[in-house]
Amino acid sequence: MALPLGVWLASEARGDPPSDPRCAALERIRVVVRVSLGRPHLPRVCIRSTRARTWLYQSINGTSLSVHMDSKVPPIPRHADVEADPGVLARFNSAVIEEFRANAGVVGGPFKDSAVMLLTTTGAKSGQQRMTPLEYFRVDDRVIFVGTRGGAEANPAWVHNLRANPSVHAEIGAESYEAVARELSGDERESVYSKVKELCPRILTYPVPARQIPVFELKRT
Repeated sequence: MALPLGVWLASEARGDPPSDPRCAALERIRVVVRVSLGRPHLPRVCIRSTRARTWLYQSINGTSLSVHMDSKVPPIPRHADVEADPGVLARFNSAVIEEFRANAGVVGGPFKDSAVMLLTTTGAKSGQQRMTPLEYFRVDDRVIFVGTRGGAEANPAWVHNLRANPSVHAEIGAESYEAVARELSGDERESVYSKVKELCPRILTYPVPARQIPVFELKRT
């Protein structure tokens, strides 16, 4: 579903969304899109638009895309921050969800170079629906997410929920669908988690807990 780069640039020059039907969802919000052509000898192309929406085509003909926007999302709370003020995580998640909703899946602040999804799980004990914004990674064409919790010794609550009931509802960009979360183990987990750490070096700055970091694959049903 990638939009050809030439079509996108032509539309920007006119100041109107192109006639391509894939652009039907474009709406007015202020964003700056930086398209890196992936070739050192070519300059970057900066596109300033007031008609960009959706997830802005995370890949345009294979080029990488990052979105720069004013964000109200605060820094990611550290485990020590959560210990000192348990409500800080709920406020952080609310800010991420609000920005996700406002910008069709695009989140700035600490996630300006990351991909974020909203995952709705079923509480292991309560049976109630719980929505959590989570960073995810594309590894070998799979959607992968991990339970680092900033290096805390205990798993995040959503891990317990998934282990009790792996059926979830996922929102990624403008898409919303039912899915199943499959926990990886053994060599498969080790291989995938190594790739995740390469994609997200921030994980290497977290304390190393005694527990094994859970790694999940999201599979659409």
